[in-house]
Amino acid sequence: MVTTDPIADMLTRIRNANQQKHETVSIPYSNLKNDLANILKNEGFVTDFVVNEEGNQIIITDFLFDAYRDTEQYKKAQIRMNNMNN
Repeated sequence: MVTTDPIADMLTRIRNANQQKHETVSIPYSNLKNDLANILKNEGFVTDFVVNEEGNQIIITDFLFDAYRDTEQYKKAQIRMNNMNN
């Protein structure tokens, strides 16, 4: 039996597209992924996303993960993670 993790798949697609400097990424639609895309937008990790006309793809645009790394919040999180690992 093959199992998949739709959240991990979505985040991996976004991460890979971001690393390759793509401007958009298409992800198969589900209500869960739509909600997650909304959270990513509200938290400032992506600029925008749209659901295509057929309703079977979410298209996410303008990834901000690299910009987030320069924020004070990210730096504090990194320090906390390093302290936990030591």
